[in-house]
Amino acid sequence: MITAAVITPVPRDQQQTALRHLADGQKTDALKALLVGSDLSPAHAPAALAVLRKRNLPVTADEAAAVLAEHDPALRQVLHGLLSAGRRREALIFLRGATGVGVVTARRIVASLTPDPA
Repeated sequence: MITAAVITPVPRDQQQTALRHLADGQKTDALKALLVGSDLSPAHAPAALAVLRKRNLPVTADEAAAVLAEHDPALRQVLHGLLSAGRRREALIFLRGATGVGVVTARRIVASLTPDPA
């Protein structure tokens, strides 16, 4: 199951700041760094920090959508189905319920998944 800790975009500079704080043994400052300029909730920050130790977090909603597709293709498929049926609000609610992402992040991810009108 994918969570907000994995798909909430965090600015690259804040990720680097968090890693520097970790290297200095300052976990609390590392957690605070992840919260600056992102929609990441304090409840998800420790898990995001654990992910950051292994790989970069997404920076943009497009990157978050790519992570979503890679780690939970079934969820992405459900979202695409809702969006192709014009049910954007339901897609937002479903994404938030399934992952715990904040409203801003959900809107950005749904916007990046919404096909451009032809």
